[in-house]
Amino acid sequence: MNRKVKLFSLSLFLIVIYYIYINVNPPIEYLDLGDNYKENRTYHYYDYITNYLRKKNKLKNFNNYTSDDYLIEDIYNEISNSSLKKDLREAKILTISIGKNNILYLKGKGKSNKEIKNSIKTNIEELIKEIRKYYKRDIYLLEIENKNTYQDVTNDINRLYRKEAKRIPKLYYIETNNLLEKGPYEKEISKRIIKKLEK
Repeated sequence: MNRKVKLFSLSLFLIVIYYIYINVNPPIEYLDLGDNYKENRTYHYYDYITNYLRKKNKLKNFNNYTSDDYLIEDIYNEISNSSLKKDLREAKILTISIGKNNILYLKGKGKSNKEIKNSIKTNIEELIKEIRKYYKRDIYLLEIENKNTYQDVTNDINRLYRKEAKRIPKLYYIETNNLLEKGPYEKEISKRIIKKLEK
């Protein structure tokens, strides 16, 4: 076998191996939803996760539907009124960080802690139900950051999220507040999510 034939055979072999790898380990669509309530931090948990996936050559695309003023209801409405529906169908990883703006908004309206909890319970259940029409994989729901404002009701909502995660299949509650004293905080959150992804 001459040199050209050997090189051709080797090239063909490597191409076959590459396509086998791509089919067995297809690139990942990562989707993040939330209110972007991050205490003015500029680098977030989803940035660390996307970097991790890139380094592993696993990231196909990252879509981020977050806004500083988003309520849970706004995410729900986005599913009907934007490309989010398509992105949900294609996503393989979904993280959600939302609820703090609902607390701030309802407190501003003079609502009691009980009224806020009931409102958020209804909204988060409806959101998960709507998401499940298009996305069937694991959902990672982050604990609401709890410092500085309305800590009692925030604790109530986090307990609610934990209960929902126990009740709803493939919904995982990600604790974050016990990481507040660690740094960098967002990186520690990403490590917790990545650990679940690797299982």
